Amino acid sequence: MKLAVLLFIEERFHPKVSVLLAVILFSTPFATVTKNHINYFSGLISAFLIFLALRMADDLTSISEDRITHSKRGLVSGKINIQELWWSLTFLLIIIFFIAFLNYQISFILILLLYYGLFFCLKNHIPIFVSPFLSNFIFLFLPYFATNTLELGVNKILYLGLFLWTSAIAHEFSHNAYDSAKKTVNIKRYSNFIGSRNTAILSLVIFVCSLIFAVLFWNLSKRPVLFICILIPTTFQMLYLYYKLIRFPSQRNAKPFYVFGFAFFLLPCCAYIIDSFYSG
Repeated sequence: MKLAVLLFIEERFHPKVSVLLAVILFSTPFATVTKNHINYFSGLISAFLIFLALRMADDLTSISEDRITHSKRGLVSGKINIQELWWSLTFLLIIIFFIAFLNYQISFILILLLYYGLFFCLKNHIPIFVSPFLSNFIFLFLPYFATNTLELGVNKILYLGLFLWTSAIAHEFSHNAYDSAKKTVNIKRYSNFIGSRNTAILSLVIFVCSLIFAVLFWNLSKRPVLFICILIPTTFQMLYLYYKLIRFPSQRNAKPFYVFGFAFFLLPCCAYIIDSFYSG
């Protein structure tokens, strides 16, 4: 019989995609500092485990809602043992703390633990439109974690974090900007409050903010060529998708954002890593 954490990873944390996401999001800010392969690999492992821990915590605190909207998920159906997964999460946090201790990053993990501990305790009381801004804090946090700096001034690390954070928020709103054909009681949707078209417009506004932060990051990073060459076509692709979504907000037009919303910030990040590699 498989452990609960392995069953959970198979169902909700696809390893190939998750590893790729962790590598790109950790390597991009890491490329801005002096390379240290020991710190890189241990930090990368931490980033991957942090993403896994957040996914586990989110699902464990969303079981009551998932009973209505995702009744076939393992935690709801009983395929995954809830208590065992809580113990797995606790053990995972111990490993994260241990790696952070070796890398002198305990303060970062304490900040993250306190923040998300408070968030998950209060998330059922947080207004639905506020939740994406808070739940995606990890994208703003990760560049500071990867570079091991708590410097909060205006710099390229700040703009990179803001670029990733706002992109993730826009992604969350965009692929949910439609009216569900299946009406469920007590389930909050963005479109139930301001309508699907206005949800799409809100996502577009946040997307434009992320684009501005991307350009500011590019400018402070000595204007890497490949980064901007990838950012331009991905931007036009997103604007075309937003045009279709705002014109006719439907599940069919919202669905492409699930992939292209990630591609918008992941592909330029890959380009930045390559730029940094060749620039020495």
